[in-house]
Amino acid sequence: MQTSGLTPQQQAVQNNAAARALVLRTSVEMWTQIYSNGVVPATQNIVNVPINNVGLIKGFLIKVSGTISNTAGSGTLALTPFGASNFLSQIVFTDLTNTVRVQTSGWHLGLINSAKSPLVFGAAYSPNVPVLYGNNWVVQSAPATINFGVNSAVQFYYYLPLSYSSTDLTGAMFGAVVNAQAQIQVTINSSPVVAAAGDPTLAAYQGTGAGVGGWQAAVPVTITIWQNYLDQLPRSNQQNGPFGQYILPQLDLSNIYELKNVAMSGLVVSQDFGIPYANFRTFLSTSVIYDNGSQLNVGSDINYFALQASNTTQLFKYGPREAALFARAIFQSDPPSGGYFFSHRQSPISTANFGNMQLTINPSLVNANASLLVGFEDFANISQVDFSTSLPTS
Repeated sequence: MQTSGLTPQQQAVQNNAAARALVLRTSVEMWTQIYSNGVVPATQNIVNVPINNVGLIKGFLIKVSGTISNTAGSGTLALTPFGASNFLSQIVFTDLTNTVRVQTSGWHLGLINSAKSPLVFGAAYSPNVPVLYGNNWVVQSAPATINFGVNSAVQFYYYLPLSYSSTDLTGAMFGAVVNAQAQIQVTINSSPVVAAAGDPTLAAYQGTGAGVGGWQAAVPVTITIWQNYLDQLPRSNQQNGPFGQYILPQLDLSNIYELKNVAMSGLVVSQDFGIPYANFRTFLSTSVIYDNGSQLNVGSDINYFALQASNTTQLFKYGPREAALFARAIFQSDPPSGGYFFSHRQSPISTANFGNMQLTINPSLVNANASLLVGFEDFANISQVDFSTSLPTS
């Protein structure tokens, strides 16, 4: 499509919008199960799943189901703040060009799923009407406590996105190729239960005594994955008759939707600690867990947060209660204790335009072994990823 008076960039944007609208209007949405198998985490906790090379791929639904056993000797197991979202410790997606688009933790993917949903992902509510709407189905399921000697079935869903949303195809991947292979790698948390003296941050349950439990011995944890893609994509009839070239939103496909996370340490009381944003990316959100030496507090160990540009200009600066207020507007609920979510969707952080940017955290209390677990959500142009600075590491 050529339109007089438009620059090449404007024409590209217009062509992309037209192709995206055509794809969404004429293609067929598919949910195809591509994998289901049980593994015993004690002997195998990493599962590699090749995807189906078909259609315009938007994402994957991952289901984890297993049995948690309380073998602590006495006492109960109780859900940790991030609970069942820690059943998977890592999720990785490597695309057809061997680019790692997603390499993040279960807790981060769980937060992103909820931040992009009308309600917390997979949750149910009970409206005040004389009809029994409510939590009637076993979907996201893990008991709040597990008594000694009890084996409890658990189940949790994650949505692994490639495109930003069902209608915004930025980041979608064209899968109908024969000369390359993409794959999903999931790592089952081999230590889903910690003792009372342990760190609950990355565990699903914590015991009340020295003993612990875990996945029930010799009982498989089942991983099931569905591929979400658009099939019967529109084709151009200008070449090769009815088997012309696919009409695809080229700008959408030239960008990737990244989910990455890192761990950082070295915090000092009442001193600013900066979390830098990598170059050549557009950041949509930042998720932070302040693991204050195995303690997950509700803001009592934070003075303030600030978003700071390279010239020391602060785009925002506020305390943990204000951060909680803004998070409630997103989740309609509070994030788990120790967790903070900063949305940049209204004004994305473009490090190509603004240069060096960082999220600053000023702690009021720093215990031994304190650290920050940080999750990034961003767009990146495929041609620039190999040349950009890597994300920060501890």
